[in-house]
Amino acid sequence: CAKTRCDSAHPVPRPICVLASPEAVLDTFIVANALYLSQTASTYYDPDEAKTQIGRGTGCALSHLVFAHNSLNQEVLIRNDSNNNTADAYCLFANNVFKAFTWGGGNVLSNIVLKDMKLFTGALAPSGSTNVLIGGDVTSLFVDAANGDFTPAGDLATNGFAPSIPTDINRQAFFNNEDNGDAVGAVRITGGQGVALYVPPPPSSTPVTDLLAAMNASPGQSDYYELTTGNVADTNPGNFGGVWTATGKSSTANQLTQNESNPNRRPTIEANGSVFDSAARGHVEQAITGGTFDIVLALTKDDSSNTGVLLSNQASASFVTYTDGISTSLPQSVLVDGDPVSTYDALHDALDDGAEHVVTIIGADFTSATELIIGRSSSSLFGTVRRVAILDNADFTTNLADVRALAQQAVAAS
Repeated sequence: CAKTRCDSAHPVPRPICVLASPEAVLDTFIVANALYLSQTASTYYDPDEAKTQIGRGTGCALSHLVFAHNSLNQEVLIRNDSNNNTADAYCLFANNVFKAFTWGGGNVLSNIVLKDMKLFTGALAPSGSTNVLIGGDVTSLFVDAANGDFTPAGDLATNGFAPSIPTDINRQAFFNNEDNGDAVGAVRITGGQGVALYVPPPPSSTPVTDLLAAMNASPGQSDYYELTTGNVADTNPGNFGGVWTATGKSSTANQLTQNESNPNRRPTIEANGSVFDSAARGHVEQAITGGTFDIVLALTKDDSSNTGVLLSNQASASFVTYTDGISTSLPQSVLVDGDPVSTYDALHDALDDGAEHVVTIIGADFTSATELIIGRSSSSLFGTVRRVAILDNADFTTNLADVRALAQQAVAAS
């Protein structure tokens, strides 16, 4: 459908866009819908409970289902509660704005291409998805959705993804929003045409140099560290009284330190990185004066470690934890090699192969904190950290996504 909207001026008796049939969903296009439901629009609608449901029955087949460029103030639920539904590789969910997205029963239908989504604050990036942005709500992401104006506002107007479908059913660019009736989904509107909100820059041939140039253009609490032999100092290696120090490569030259006198409490410095091999050796810290941070690590987890903390503060509050078999949701947005992970267990499994991975932690809130700690003084990480990039979001008010992409390239570089 195209140019469909439901709001207080266009009420319907029950929520629309809910596919709850136990039958198969075949050759179905749900494109360019703007949906705002409230108690005004439908007395049956509970915004905290109602969900768009797809594949409600058991053994339900999804084939060639395209759900793209829709804006909904609802959670979307793909049902697979009994883990016996199926989906083919022609199913696409892209460029949508949802309150949240979940897999019924936690069972992923891996053939569905799930990408380029904007979810409301409090949602989690679902397993199997790529390019998911989280933040805002129906009042902050649109000009006036309650009255039918779905023009992107706030974060949606400045962050998003390239359109996956160029035109509506009338072969018109449905991103022009001339009558406020077109749902652009997670695509920005500029000058009457849909454009990419955020397209990662092409890979840099000199990512470390380019990252440091970005940091030096706005010096502050951001820095880039190499934790290998020759880049870390221990004032008294192997003996009491030493201090472990990695000096940042930016012009600010921030420091990661471990000032435990006992040599057994300082990470071991090796050619391929610094080894965090016990609770005692499990942390280094950068002094900060609060802020919101992205952290990018090149990490090889010890393959015998079933639990650990990647990020904490001076009060030992854990920000990111991996634990085998624990389905607790991560409180931060976390990517492993660019793919989102949402639980302690999923993070453990993504790291648990003895290989180096690039871990990206997005939007960690260190307000009022005095230390940003890689690891933790207890229950810490076990493994080798080769490189670290710490990005104070305040240093990159207009180019954070680009700098984060550079940090990922720099940390991964050989």
